[in-house]
Amino acid sequence: MNIRYGRSRPPRLLSLRCGPHRLPRLLAERVLADVNSAVDRKMVKVDAAYRARTFALDLERLETLTTRCLEAVAKGSLQAGHLLLKTLERRSAMLGSDAPMRLDVTEIAGPRETSTSELRRVFEELRGKRSDEPPSLPN
Repeated sequence: MNIRYGRSRPPRLLSLRCGPHRLPRLLAERVLADVNSAVDRKMVKVDAAYRARTFALDLERLETLTTRCLEAVAKGSLQAGHLLLKTLERRSAMLGSDAPMRLDVTEIAGPRETSTSELRRVFEELRGKRSDEPPSLPN
C-alpha cells in the first residue's frame, strides 16, 4: 500500500495518465463524451417517414379534440368554444388552407398608347377630326 505520495502520483491518477492539475478537465471531457454518446443512442432518427407519421398522428389528435370540443360547445361551454377555435386554426395552419392565394396578373392587351399620342388623339377629336387622319399643317 502506498501511503506516502510525496512527488509521485496517487495510484488512481496513474491509470488516467495525467497530473492532478489536469484531472478535473479530463473527467469533465470524459463525462461529456459519455453523456453525448448516451443522447445519440436515444435520439430518434428524423426522416421523411417519421415526419409523415407525426403529421398524421397530430391531425388525428386534433380531430379527436375537435369532436370533443364540438360536443362541449353544444352544451354551452365558452372555454370549449375557444379551444375549438384554436384547434381549427392549428389544423388549417398544418394543412395550409389559411395561406393567402397567390395570383399572377398579366396584361393580355397589346401595347399601350403613350400619353402624347393620347393627348393628340383627344385634341383631334375635339377639333372634329379623326385620329387616323394625318394632322393638317397650318397655312
